[in-house]
Amino acid sequence: MHRCKVENNSSCSRQSMVAPRNCKPQRCALMTCRPCCCPSCCRCYCRRRAQTFSVIYLANGGTGEFVDRNVRTGSSYIVKSDTDTGISRPGFTFNGWNTEADGSGTSYPPGDNINITGNVRLYAQWTPVEPVTFTVNYDANGGTGQYSDNVAAGTSYVVKSEAETGITRQGFNLREWNTTADGSGTSYLPKSTITVNSDLTLYAQWTPDEA
Repeated sequence: MHRCKVENNSSCSRQSMVAPRNCKPQRCALMTCRPCCCPSCCRCYCRRRAQTFSVIYLANGGTGEFVDRNVRTGSSYIVKSDTDTGISRPGFTFNGWNTEADGSGTSYPPGDNINITGNVRLYAQWTPVEPVTFTVNYDANGGTGQYSDNVAAGTSYVVKSEAETGITRQGFNLREWNTTADGSGTSYLPKSTITVNSDLTLYAQWTPDEA
């Protein structure tokens, strides 16, 4: 709703709605919202209530949503971070905001300023985190052949058999694998399941063929 206000200058007798004698006060009424009949003395103008808008943060493949409401038009708005909004996406790194979901619009990093002239929708931009991998090496330990596997960190891994690795030793059969060549470490049977959290070398442990 518009509200009108009369503003008098110093030539007026008093700061009020009353105009000098040569004016008709009724024509200077607040309700008209137009220049008064006495422009040399007073003027009438409208004062609008400040508009407000919303800044909407969208997870764009992640989880969570955040809305900043009642942001005044023309104000300088500071863009929030993913932590401020509670938006996240496992397996991805947050890479700022964009006015388009596919990143083709205007980009805004956290802490940047936006001049608010309307509602703003900001889509989170994500970069996949490269998975951490480790290597499981199979050592023939007196036999022939070699084999290795790349394994994602923290995942379950099935230990390979002699046939799967292609490692052999004439006159011997594979009994198990061990983390040390002399068999004093941790032993693993073929087809057993382990969790890999670092590079690992497994040494073949051999049993002579029975003639």
